[in-house]
Amino acid sequence: GVPRRDRALAAEAAAGRVGLAGEERRVIGTLSKGYRQRVGLADALVAAPTVLLLDEPASGLDPGQVRELRGLLAELAVDRAVVLSTHTLGELEALAARVVVIAAGRIVGDGTTAALRDAAGLDGAASLEDAVLALIAAAGAAAPGTGDGGDGGGAAREAP
Repeated sequence: GVPRRDRALAAEAAAGRVGLAGEERRVIGTLSKGYRQRVGLADALVAAPTVLLLDEPASGLDPGQVRELRGLLAELAVDRAVVLSTHTLGELEALAARVVVIAAGRIVGDGTTAALRDAAGLDGAASLEDAVLALIAAAGAAAPGTGDGGDGGGAAREAP
């Protein structure tokens, strides 16, 4: 944790880093979804973690907020590992140095987006979505949206 004497300064620095400067006194429930996401991210940053694990960080954000989040995550990845758990493959395509594809509790792909396309037998013009779906199908796991009750797969991103 953060020593009591350093908490206020750490919270102020984290709020500034995620674009919440000047909003610290607002009640969280009055904030937009994007600002609530920032509060959660600031909370995670207060302790200056070396690994930042985020689950669906762009969920519910509008396109402008997603763009801001991507920029912030890229900035944060400079000095720490940032791991995303997401089904939004556009996030990964825009940010990923490495993608791990997990389906039915098993790793079915691991590498750069180009390596995943190669592993799936696809050319460089194929989308990451096509590669992920091919890897999941090749592993015999349920593809996303099949309604089989399984997890259908997902992907995680690790900073360089």
